[in-house]
Amino acid sequence: MPALAQDNYPSKTIRFVVPYPPGGPTDLMARMLQSELSTCLGITVIVDNKGGAGGNLGSAEVAKQAPADGYPLLLAANGLMAVKPTLYRSMPFVPKTDLAPVIQISAFPLVLEVHPSVPVNNVKELIALAQKPSSQLAFASAGNGTPQHLGGEIFNTQVNTKISHIPYRGAGPALNDLIGGQVQVIEGVCQVTS
Repeated sequence: MPALAQDNYPSKTIRFVVPYPPGGPTDLMARMLQSELSTCLGITVIVDNKGGAGGNLGSAEVAKQAPADGYPLLLAANGLMAVKPTLYRSMPFVPKTDLAPVIQISAFPLVLEVHPSVPVNNVKELIALAQKPSSQLAFASAGNGTPQHLGGEIFNTQVNTKISHIPYRGAGPALNDLIGGQVQVIEGVCQVTS
């Protein structure tokens, strides 16, 4: 049988699927890589935000609907591969078999930020405020099962608070609410509201 010639990769547009809305850290990383990869590879690279369900929707699209030819690439946080399978009985894809990790491109720490309207100046004061019986604090995350969500729950456990969780569709919308004052504290893109 004659051998079939394959096109050199990449030979067409690469689509970076970011399973979160614009404005969060993964979206920022994708946009930073977009222009560099386009220049280095000589092809078009587009960022395609498919947010929802803490990253599950966009990830499922790449895992189950997109051709496995290397042109749709998923740019997601490690929670989708490492954490979510332990939190959910059923997911729309199986990370171990439906996706193949290629490279770790970054690491993001969780950071605690407070809107100026919250009457605290440090973490100790925030904990004291959260421990008051009249406290109505809630923290928002980039979605259920995200590092921000788990970080907020660990915070609750370690300092004996019951700050409620509000899942957002991504870090970008959560951050917008912090800046706009609808959310008063953000923990690593995990917010706390009063």
